[in-house]
Amino acid sequence: MSADKWCARTDLALETQESLKKANTDMRGVNFSEKKLDNGIIVSVVTIDSENAVRATGRPKGKYVTIEAAMLSEGDEECCQAVTRELSRELKSFVKAVCDKRIYAALVVGLGNRNVTPDALGPRCVDSLFITRHIVKEYGRYAFSNENVNSVCGLVPGVMAQTGMECLEIIKGVVSEVKPDFVVTIDALAARSTKRLGCTIQLTDTGIVPGSGVGNHRDGINHGNLGVPVIAIGIPTVIDAVTIVSDAVNASRENTAKLMSPKLNGMFVTPKDIDETVKRLAGLLSDIVKKKMIVLIAFIYIASMLFCGDGVGKKFVEEKFPHLTYSDKECDDSKKKELRIVEDEDTAGGILSYEELAAMENENASVRNNMLPDTDQLAFVDEAEKNGELAELKEQQNVKMPQVDMSFDNLVKNYYQVDKTTYIGADELCEEVLLGRDMSIEKSGNGPDILIYHTHSQEGYSDSLDTSETETVVGVGDRLESLLREKYGYNVLHHKGQYDVNDRDHAYSNSLPEITEIIEKNPSIKVVIDLHRDGVAETTRLAATIDGKPMAQIMFFNGLCRTAARGPINSLPNEYLADNLAFSFQLQLMANEYYPGLARRIYLKGYRYNMHLCPKSLLVEVGAQTNTKEEAYNAMEPLADILDKVLK
Repeated sequence: MSADKWCARTDLALETQESLKKANTDMRGVNFSEKKLDNGIIVSVVTIDSENAVRATGRPKGKYVTIEAAMLSEGDEECCQAVTRELSRELKSFVKAVCDKRIYAALVVGLGNRNVTPDALGPRCVDSLFITRHIVKEYGRYAFSNENVNSVCGLVPGVMAQTGMECLEIIKGVVSEVKPDFVVTIDALAARSTKRLGCTIQLTDTGIVPGSGVGNHRDGINHGNLGVPVIAIGIPTVIDAVTIVSDAVNASRENTAKLMSPKLNGMFVTPKDIDETVKRLAGLLSDIVKKKMIVLIAFIYIASMLFCGDGVGKKFVEEKFPHLTYSDKECDDSKKKELRIVEDEDTAGGILSYEELAAMENENASVRNNMLPDTDQLAFVDEAEKNGELAELKEQQNVKMPQVDMSFDNLVKNYYQVDKTTYIGADELCEEVLLGRDMSIEKSGNGPDILIYHTHSQEGYSDSLDTSETETVVGVGDRLESLLREKYGYNVLHHKGQYDVNDRDHAYSNSLPEITEIIEKNPSIKVVIDLHRDGVAETTRLAATIDGKPMAQIMFFNGLCRTAARGPINSLPNEYLADNLAFSFQLQLMANEYYPGLARRIYLKGYRYNMHLCPKSLLVEVGAQTNTKEEAYNAMEPLADILDKVLK
């Protein structure tokens, strides 16, 4: 048997370079550089730029970046944060090198067999990505509130034993149809050294040959074969058994061949905790790829979103595109890691169908039981209501509430849109909760009764000339203030602070301290209204004609302080959630009764949106970017009226 048969295999260009150097091989054209970071991370760059180097290494010309961090395989939080930062920088550099477009389309391919854990890295990464291509095609740039969003699609081609097709054949077909600007492949790799298993990440612009590290060569997935640039990302999860034995006996290749059983050839070894390792690393890669592929930001990384529960990427992705940073401690109780999440009132995401809601409510009883475990914090039904005083509360209201079918089925069919990032149950959408709270207020003679402000003050309309107050939703707030004050006698404070200028991502966190201070300084405030403008497809017009006037449709918006992926978000408590839900629903009923066609269905999403500051907190979307200023201004007349009907 030839000794070459026992040659240890590796997918890492760094290890190939090390082997060549150790053997004193001609390395002309193989350039190497290395930097050691303060946190113990080593970043190595191998460039192959000559035919001699190609022959010596057996690898195509290109750039190979390797990030090594011994603590990565152990899930060390600080180490993982540092790795994500460094990997983000490197991935950004690779993307800029292959694509000079400001907004681009990317195809992310997860290579490997999801049924074999050491080979499941690629499929699990793609499973956790936030896919945007279909949303961008349907809604355009406004699908994510005017953010510059790239088109991202994902593919898991499987292996030939599963499909009967080469991975390259499948990928070529998809590339020809979707026409991405570049492809990103993610795959598990083989290493030469055990110390690099699960703690080394390689990026290259050369593409990849699936299975090469374990001697199962397939057609290369590269620029030449696909016609578009290919960025390959991989993490070694296996090592050739021959390598381990050879190192153990410290023998030459010839002696190694004599000592080892032929059955050892082709055997590969993986760490015993490979299941958890692959799950964790797949989440890490999916987060970084998602951030780099989706939103064009100069420098962005995952921060402290690491290794909570069943994976980083999946958690973050299922929470969609948030825009306000908070800390969530609903991670694995044994670790109590913090997860950074952000909020946005984007309404272009997926909506739960009635069938999905019904299945969630009927088939999973535990969901209802666990909707709001902290009953002290979210007490939906007062004791007075439980004792039969619901009818008395209704009678106290000066305006008779319209009679409607209050069954859960009817409510979710006709009154609500539930975003797929969260969930709702019959315990929350019921008569006791939604109609059992008196929303009337006593007008104050000394201080403001109502606060109006704008988390996103820069939102304008189709005929807005600039972002000045009169051209944006702030001017719409002026109109609402005037009507409430002059026509209905409320004392109104209209705060015009700007929190989204050059930093829309953190508008909610930016506004929170100041709005909190305003409420504390004005204890007479009983109603807080955050006035917005929605973003929709350019072909969508949210307009109605009421009393002969063209009006922008309005939409009430509630945050439920929980996500479908994580459940309740304890770091975003809202003791007034039940009041928020009741307030918006009662306004919705009045709008439907007196101004049919004015109000869209109430939108429910996962976070808080600063609606915890007051029991009667309201987030209102007034039209969209396709409406005119006139339509938005006109809509304030019925909005002021229904506010008065509920509040008086």
